[in-house]
Amino acid sequence: MAKLKDVWFWPNGGPTEEGWGGLGEGADAFARTSRRVTERYCEGLAAIGIEARRSTVKMLLFEPSAPETDVVLETLWVDRPGEEIVRVLVPTAVAGLAPQDRAQLVLDVVDTAMRYIGEARGWPLEELARAHYHVLEHNFTYEMVGSWRSNQSRRRRVRPVAHIADDGWGRLSYEVADSRSGVTLGFTRLKPITLNSLPKFTRAIRSTRWRDENTLEREESWLRRVGVRGDELQLFDIEELGDRHELVLARPSGVTLGVDHRV
Repeated sequence: MAKLKDVWFWPNGGPTEEGWGGLGEGADAFARTSRRVTERYCEGLAAIGIEARRSTVKMLLFEPSAPETDVVLETLWVDRPGEEIVRVLVPTAVAGLAPQDRAQLVLDVVDTAMRYIGEARGWPLEELARAHYHVLEHNFTYEMVGSWRSNQSRRRRVRPVAHIADDGWGRLSYEVADSRSGVTLGFTRLKPITLNSLPKFTRAIRSTRWRDENTLEREESWLRRVGVRGDELQLFDIEELGDRHELVLARPSGVTLGVDHRV
């Protein structure tokens, strides 16, 4: 048996100026917002340690073939343990929701599907509720933090700090601290990155190198492949520092669409 730790929507990436996976406007907006929501949900889920046939529940996004007023959630193949698949039809109206209302809708879909599957599998529903609350507790935001790395003189150390924005991609800066005292000196300028999950972030951030005593560089080879304009080599000046960059969003207004669950 595996530990249940991963819930995500396909597609989970794509061009910046087109719908991911060729999706329409509503499903594309839903997919992009889902990255910060599901990553936080998975963080809460992994801490619980629910046993399952597989560690992942995959949810597929589609445009509805006919106009829909609600998001339609279809749970498929629940009778086959380990092959749970959720199909979600997302109407165009989802694109018009405020970012946090759309994030609430994403969480409602995840929670509805996971509770239904959980009942069929005998998963503890109160534990799934904890993962749900974990997202609410962090206001639908998700941050990724890497390990510290000192420069050649050992005078300063840095660590990567990134969050996933509502467009589905990450924003990265480096926290700079005095190596001896450990006091944070500030944060480098925020830059876009094509990393929108913790595993991708953990792997890719290893490309960070010291160019000199005051400059960091990292490769961003996926930029052009996903349609992001920018250099493939990103530079971060650790002398030009500012305050911490956080994704600060209002609470959901409560104006959202319903979830129609069909089995």
